[in-house]
Amino acid sequence: MRVVRPLPASSAPPALGPDGDLRRLGLLYDLVTRLQGAGNRLAVYEAAAQSLGGDPGDIPFALLYSFSADGQRALLDGVSTIARGHKLAPERISPDAPHLWPVADVVRTGVMRSVGPLDEMFSDLAAGPWKQAPSEALLLPLTPAPGAAPRGVLVLGVDPRRPRDDAFEQFAREIAHRIAMALLSVEALDVERERAKSADMLAQEIAHRRRIERQQNLLLDELNHRVRNTLATVQAIAMQTLKGADSPARDAFLARLFALSSQHDLLTLGNWEGASLEGVVRRALRPWMQEGRDDERERVVVAGPPVHLAPKRALALGMAFHELATNAARHGALSGVEGRANAEGQVQVRWVLAADGKALDLTWRETGGPRITAPAPPGFGLRLIREGLAHEIGGNVDLALPAEGLVCSWSMKLP
Repeated sequence: MRVVRPLPASSAPPALGPDGDLRRLGLLYDLVTRLQGAGNRLAVYEAAAQSLGGDPGDIPFALLYSFSADGQRALLDGVSTIARGHKLAPERISPDAPHLWPVADVVRTGVMRSVGPLDEMFSDLAAGPWKQAPSEALLLPLTPAPGAAPRGVLVLGVDPRRPRDDAFEQFAREIAHRIAMALLSVEALDVERERAKSADMLAQEIAHRRRIERQQNLLLDELNHRVRNTLATVQAIAMQTLKGADSPARDAFLARLFALSSQHDLLTLGNWEGASLEGVVRRALRPWMQEGRDDERERVVVAGPPVHLAPKRALALGMAFHELATNAARHGALSGVEGRANAEGQVQVRWVLAADGKALDLTWRETGGPRITAPAPPGFGLRLIREGLAHEIGGNVDLALPAEGLVCSWSMKLP
C-alpha cells in the first residue's frame, strides 16, 4: 500500500555544515556547473537530470516534472537512471487523477512529501549499484524562494543503504533550490530576449547575463570555501582522533586527505570546469619530482598530448596517481636503497590519444628500483586502483608486477 507523508518545509535554502558529505558536495559542484550553461527551461531539466544521474549511489533515480501551460498535465522533462515510460516515470500525470506521485498536492501546498514503500509496490524496481532496491522517494517543489510559485516537482529516490535523515533532506532541498534558481534565471533571460528589439535592449540582456554569471561565481566560491573548511575539519579531527594510533597508518590517512585537498585546489583554479591530465599528474607527483634539480626529468618523466578531464575524473585520477607515487616511494622506483637515495629509480607516466581523440591509453612504469622477487599482497592503495578506479573513469585498469618494477595501465573513453 502506498504511503504519502508530508514533511516539514524549510524556510530558507539549507547550508551543508562542515561535516557534510564530500561526495554530495561534489554532486552540488557538478549540478551548479551544468546549470550555469543552461540557456532555456528544457536545458535546465536536462542538465539537472544528467548531473543527478552521475551519483546513483546517493540518488538511485530522479524525475523532474513541469506543468503544461493550461495546468492540466504534469510533464516529465528530466529523468535519470530509470527509463521513460517505466511505471515510476510516466510521461504525463493528470493532476486531478490519483497517482503514485502526488505532484499537484506538492505544488499546491509547497511541502516536501515522502512516498513508499516502492520496493513492495514494484517487484521489478532496479537496484542500481547496490543489491537493495530503493524503498522511498521524496517529492520536493521547485521553489526559488519561500512563498514563490513552484516551477515544478523534483522526485528523488532515497539511498536504500542508509535511512533518510535530516542531512539527506537538507541535501535534497539544496538540489531542488538550485534547480529552481536556474529556472528562475532562464525565465528572466526569456523575458529579456523578448524585449531585446534594439541595441539598447540587447545591452541590457548582456548585463543581466553578467549579473547571473557573477551570482554563479559567488556560489562556486562559496562551495569551494565549504569544501576547504570540510577538508580542514576532517584533517583536524583525524589528527586528534589518531594521535595515539599507529604512526604509518595515521600518516597514510593524512597524506590521502592532503592529496584530495590538492586536487580540489587544482579544480578550483579552473572554476571547476575540469583540469588538464598533465596538471593532475604533476600535482600528484610534486612531492617526488625534486623541482629545481637537474635530475628531475630522469627520476620522473611525464609525457603526453593535451587532455582535458572532467572534475570527477580529475579527482579519481589524482588520487590514483597519489597512491601509485606513495607505493613507489615506499617499495618501488622512488624508494631508498641501503639508507641512501635510490638514484637509479625512475617513474615514467606516458599517455597517447586515439586518432579520433575519443580514447586514451596511459601507462605508469617503474624501473631501476628494488627488483621484485616475490610480490607481496597489494595494499589498500593498489587495491583501490585495481577495484575502484575502473568504475570511476569508465575504463579498464591493469596492474602488473614484473621484476623490473610495477606497471599500471589503463584505458578510457573521452567525451
